[in-house]
Amino acid sequence: MDHQDWGPAFSEYAAVFHERMEASFARYLAAEEAIIDVPGNIIPLDLLETALATGENMHKIGYRGGPNFPVLFTTMQEYTRKHSGDAFENYFGFLCIRNLIRMVCIGILSENSSLEGFLKKLNPDMSRNEVTELLSSMALNVVHQAMATNSSDTITDLLGFQSFGGAAFVDNGGLRQEDARFLVHLLWKSRKSIILLKSKQLLPGLPTLLFVLSEMTKRLTDIRDSQKVQLQDLTIRSYLVNASDPDREILSRIAMWIHNSLHPPGRPGSNVRPDYVPVDDDDGTIVAQAYINLSTPPIDQTLGASTDMFIGISMVLFRWIFTVLTKPEPRRPSLDELIPVTMNIALERLRVEIDRESSGPMTETMRTLTWYYSADICRQIRWFHENTRTPNVREALVTMLYNAEFHDLLGRYLTIVFRSHDIKPQMWEFFLGGIEQISDFLKLSPRISATEMESAAAQWLKITNHVFSHFSSLAPCPTPKAILSDAMDAWSDAKTCTGR
Repeated sequence: MDHQDWGPAFSEYAAVFHERMEASFARYLAAEEAIIDVPGNIIPLDLLETALATGENMHKIGYRGGPNFPVLFTTMQEYTRKHSGDAFENYFGFLCIRNLIRMVCIGILSENSSLEGFLKKLNPDMSRNEVTELLSSMALNVVHQAMATNSSDTITDLLGFQSFGGAAFVDNGGLRQEDARFLVHLLWKSRKSIILLKSKQLLPGLPTLLFVLSEMTKRLTDIRDSQKVQLQDLTIRSYLVNASDPDREILSRIAMWIHNSLHPPGRPGSNVRPDYVPVDDDDGTIVAQAYINLSTPPIDQTLGASTDMFIGISMVLFRWIFTVLTKPEPRRPSLDELIPVTMNIALERLRVEIDRESSGPMTETMRTLTWYYSADICRQIRWFHENTRTPNVREALVTMLYNAEFHDLLGRYLTIVFRSHDIKPQMWEFFLGGIEQISDFLKLSPRISATEMESAAAQWLKITNHVFSHFSSLAPCPTPKAILSDAMDAWSDAKTCTGR
């Protein structure tokens, strides 16, 4: 393959892809091109395009198969030998990935004996996009059903694994462990383009592919943290843009599995920053803006809100975005400037969770998670303030905290301990440490207006009275006195940052 065989660049093909698909399919109908014979095991551009066009128009001509996994991977490996950068920079690389996603979705339906049912749902009046969306949604539904069983054997059967560490989809040539490792790294090198392509809805079915890659990664005998970090990066990018609720449920599970393996539950790891390699400043801005857009307009506070994110994935997203913005060395002022607004979104997610208590108390598990999350935010705020070299960003961060009524929010999370009977509630000490860190930070923060100071003082006093009434047994409370004493001490220390 020479450069001229790669087709148009990203800036061109993203705008004309659908037109090219229609033109390619029209040529196929006119000439009845064969798409099975692949010269030299390397699929040329025109044949790769025809394979995708006929596959996505199966509702008009019937299901006709296509290239198998070994042939496609041989083609992709040859492409990457000549083009070592972002695979999506050229039309050829994009076609390879889109064909692969389609093959994975077909493979899942075939292994689950659901392919025939999918084909029966098709009719010639459907659009090509409708067929593609139906394929990806049905494959994802099968994945949901398999994951709901919590059985590794079910997932092994779903993916047609030869054995626990063997190839998947063996009926279509097999997707091998080394193929999965190669593909994760290839997609990770191409990660900057994923948000842009997903924003144009050009990668339907990507969450299903990531699920397959995560399951194959779990089965590796020598999983390196760097592989998990790369897969996590891809998962979060897919989560942030144009993802349905079912998409996000699957992606959340992948992200939480990786997060918990890098930060084991019960072992606070807020200062453990993954071995993340930035692409460039522009990419950091794109990722942060996608995170901001995900929560704009403000998160719906109803329990059934489709835009809502549960607390676990919220913590994962916040930690990852914070890493993306602060990892570059030397630090980038343009990325630092995005920290206050991303911190505000993280706090808003906490506020949504505590506001839900109007419908009933938090569960013990949720209380533990929210203490963990809120303490993590406190620590990251202090770390950022100490490490940024941009004074106006420091001021913007402090202003944001006061505008967000941070003392009220933190105090509300402090007082949920009043429902605990435990002598040592899980994550309680970590949470108190977060209050201590944020209190020390605010003592050194820039001056704020008298109005903001008065508002913060009123919030602090309200929480103080609430804590004191329980500590003094003026209000019924099952919480051990030692825990209430800890709460009083921590909140008294926060007094200095209100100016009272």
